[in-house]
Amino acid sequence: MRWLPLALVLASCSNGTNATDSGGPPPNVFRIPVTVETDTGDQRFMSEVADDGEERMKGLMFRTEMQDDHGMIFLFPRERQQSFWMKNTLIPLDMIFIKADRNILGIVE
Repeated sequence: MRWLPLALVLASCSNGTNATDSGGPPPNVFRIPVTVETDTGDQRFMSEVADDGEERMKGLMFRTEMQDDHGMIFLFPRERQQSFWMKNTLIPLDMIFIKADRNILGIVE
């Protein structure tokens, strides 16, 4: 199965430190590099992968910090409009919605 439709969620501001056990990612979290090509150059993010229902449901809840160059990528089995409920999300986030052809559909700051 090809998992292309996605949403990339990025911390829009943080204190620039590593996440801690109390407010950071779970141990041994799987991350992949994601590069977004922009007019001003490529932006690369180390992104935690949320590719199943449970991971997508939890998302970044209860996180108290995240490095500026980190994020979470939500992978979906097919392209369609997605909604996100930001319950218990404690850090400000930006979201980038990407179509199956890997072009950016929209950005929510």
